[in-house]
This record gives sequence, structure tokens and C-alpha cells, in this order.
Amino acid sequence: MLGTILSGDRIRLRAPALEDLPVFARWLADPAVTRYLLRRYPPSPAQEARWFESMATSEKDLVWAVVLDAFFGGEWHDEWLGEILRPDRSGPDRPGSAR
Repeated sequence: MLGTILSGDRIRLRAPALEDLPVFARWLADPAVTRYLLRRYPPSPAQEARWFESMATSEKDLVWAVVLDAFFGGEWHDEWLGEILRPDRSGPDRPGSAR
């Protein structure tokens, strides 16, 4: 399930959108980001789309986009800081993760 909006003064947790997938792909192609992950190669766009669909339809997993609210050019914009994933906790030792 995609998280609801939680807002602070400058940082907001919001549901990720399909338009965010290129950000995920860019991060997962960065060895500094994936150093401690169990995957060796970045996912394809199709794999990212399947992941997004599985998160959007899951009744047990929960994911948020962490964004910084930035005002410029007369408009509010999201500056991506990361994501928070709280996976299904029905299995043993399944902590949440952030990237």
C-alpha cells in the first residue's frame, strides 16, 4: 500500500508515484546506495514498474517517498531524499528499510 501524506515543516512523507520510478532506478544504479543491498544489478524499468504495482496493491507492505518541500519559481516542488518501506511483518526478522 502506498503511504498517506505525513507533513512536517520542511519534510513530507507521501505516496510514491509512477513518475518517481526514474529516481528509484538512478539510486539503484549507484553502487554507493546499493552497497549493502542483496541485489547486484539495478532493476530494469519493467522490474521497477512491477515492484511499484506490487507495493501499490499490497495490503501488508507500506511505502513512502521522503521529500523536501522546496519553493522556487513561484511553485512548490518535491526534492527527493529517499524512501521508507515497511514490509509485511508476518515473516521472521523482516525490519523496515530505507534507501
